[in-house]
Order: sequence, then structure tokens, then C-alpha cells
Amino acid sequence: MKIIDYHRFALSTAIYRGLEGGQQPTYPALGLAGEAGEICEKLADGIVGGELAKELGDVLWYIANLAEDMGADMLSILPASLASRVGHFSELQDAAAEPAPNLKPYPAALRLAGKAGAVCERAKKLIRDDGGTLTDERRSLIASGLAEAFIAVASLASALGASLDDIAAENVRKLRSRKERGRITGDGDNR
Repeated sequence: MKIIDYHRFALSTAIYRGLEGGQQPTYPALGLAGEAGEICEKLADGIVGGELAKELGDVLWYIANLAEDMGADMLSILPASLASRVGHFSELQDAAAEPAPNLKPYPAALRLAGKAGAVCERAKKLIRDDGGTLTDERRSLIASGLAEAFIAVASLASALGASLDDIAAENVRKLRSRKERGRITGDGDNR
């Protein structure tokens, strides 16, 4: 799946944009951290495979929307040397993955959680240090942290033996169904 196609679709399901303050990074930054935490929690509970892949799809959604709030897209937040070589999720996964013997889900999930936490920290400082005004410097800091989280998603997918293309496609199917049924809001997977 093309990363930019996923990015555009994810934006079409982002109802928070219509709310007051809808283009500030707070909502998607908190969502990113929350989903990364859910992944770690499920791993700690011994859950692997498809359940974690679903959570990674949700992480992709928050990355897409936070990138948009930074005035970018999922490709343009990546380092130029990487962005110039990828267009599809599978290409990012191939470029970002560690050698197969080194891939383990727990360290990869912790890396994602750490990167998501760093994004939240940078978004928090938007409020504390910048008075809520998204400066170019803050935008750049958040976007670079988001790129690191995106790369961590690719590594975790590889560690799980999952295809990032499949994860994105499944997330699109889920969100499309919820959108068609008017069930974008709410809690849980059974909406």
C-alpha cells in the first residue's frame, strides 16, 4: 500500500479536526502514546500476532494525523535519505528493519513506546514553553520525533513477522466500515 494513500485516507476519518483546537498536536500525540502503551500492555499479557498488528494500524492513524498537524505527510516527516527510497509501507519496513536475528517484539515495542513518549513530551512543551503557538522549531521537533516513531512501527511489524502493508490495509478496512456505519467515535474494537 502506498504510504501517501493511507495518509489521505486516515485524514478522511479524523473527526477531531472539526473540533475546537483540532489542528493542534495534543490529541494525536496523546493517542500515539496511548496506542504504544496498549501494545506494550498486550505484549506483557502474552498477546502477539494479529491483536498487536491491529494496534499498529491505530498507531499509523495517529502518525498520519499528527504529521498533517505538523504541515507534513507521512513520507515528508521521514529523513530525506529514507523518504527518497520509499513510497510503500513494505519499502519502509524493508529499509527500517534490523537484521532478522536481532528482531524481538519486546525491545521493538519499548522503542515505539519511548518514541511516542518523546513526541508527547515535545507536544507538551508546545503548551508550556510556546504558549500554545506551534512555532516552526516546535513543529520540526515534533515531526522528527514522529519520524522516529514511524520507523519504530516498521521495526515492530518486522519483529512480529507482520506486513506493514497488510496492517495499513486492515486499518483502512476497519475505519472504512466504522465510517460507513457512523461508528468512528467510541471505545473498543467492536464498534
